Amino acid sequence: MTEKELYEKMSAPFASSDVEWRVSNTSKDKSRGLAVPYIDSRAIQYRLDAVVGPFSWRSSYQAWHQSDKKASQLCTLSIYMKERGEWVDKCDGAENTDIEPIKGGISDSFKRAAVMWGIGRYLYSLEGVWVSLKDGKYIVDSEYARLDSTYEKMVFTLTGQAPPKATAHQRASMPPDAAAPDGQPAAAPKAAKTSPPPLQFDYAVKKAQPQRFKSGSGFVLSLVPAQKGPEVVAYLQGEHPDIADGICLRNVKLAKVPGAAEGTTINIMQGYEIAA
Repeated sequence: MTEKELYEKMSAPFASSDVEWRVSNTSKDKSRGLAVPYIDSRAIQYRLDAVVGPFSWRSSYQAWHQSDKKASQLCTLSIYMKERGEWVDKCDGAENTDIEPIKGGISDSFKRAAVMWGIGRYLYSLEGVWVSLKDGKYIVDSEYARLDSTYEKMVFTLTGQAPPKATAHQRASMPPDAAAPDGQPAAAPKAAKTSPPPLQFDYAVKKAQPQRFKSGSGFVLSLVPAQKGPEVVAYLQGEHPDIADGICLRNVKLAKVPGAAEGTTINIMQGYEIAA
């Protein structure tokens, strides 16, 4: 396996069944919260086992700083590179968490070290999703299907590819991780996840660039098709406050019209709906 192949396999998006959600912020009345995705240590362990084999990676820990209010530790995640004939180390650290401090801190430092190898790094590029809360801190069960669907759309917009389907290691078959990242409360028990419905949209908007046309304002849109295919550039005329980077569109109507240069054509978007 080349280094490029290793990185591609390590950094590949996870299936929605491998992704957990935690609440990072709440509304003033605690009825709504901003849910952000993360992966737990077990998902990372399965990824390492699948990519390099269970006997070709190892982790070690050492004290970092102990003088502040919170102790901390460094995790070194090492992978044996057969082509080089040596172990390669990557290291990162984290402070102890508020819940199960030592165990949670070790788990967080392991996750951070995994990011150094590309595992789950793409999650930092995904936006949070506002959801309904119960007891002011737990995501209500009915929101998880929407979170799964939204996650798949965001990954498609970011990478141009849908994430893999459910893996063999479902979250429902595992005990919850020791602590959520950054000392957040552990997630409340939730119903077993079912596979989300297929992606119900035609295009994801990769870039929506405001444009001034002779006939008025509009957008130049860079569209990524839901089915594999080349990126499409389309022109949309008029005011469209719902058009933005990252949204998904369905029932898109594109018309080809002659371009400014002889023998060329351009795409005019004549209609669309925002995908739920």
